[in-house]
Amino acid sequence: MDWACHFLISINGKHILTDPVFSDRASPSQVVGPKRATPPACAIKDLPPIDYVVLSHDHYDHLDENSVLELNEHFKPQFILPLKCGVWFDKRGIHNWVELD
Repeated sequence: MDWACHFLISINGKHILTDPVFSDRASPSQVVGPKRATPPACAIKDLPPIDYVVLSHDHYDHLDENSVLELNEHFKPQFILPLKCGVWFDKRGIHNWVELD
């Protein structure tokens, strides 16, 4: 794995990040699991202000807890989630989300 996110889209002054993974491993633990081959292209702090984060599904290579927490801390974006993922966010104290089918 050698990407930071699947896409960073800038349109009409808004920045949309999809499926961000900035961690070293695509895993619930940073001790085990698939390790990225190269570092992310940039750090979260180096991104433009992120307005929206779109998550396609809840696999570890698309929904990375460390990345979500850091993005929320830095930018407070609106998270756009698939159905039934909001509970995961609520458990982590993140309430700026909407689920879409």
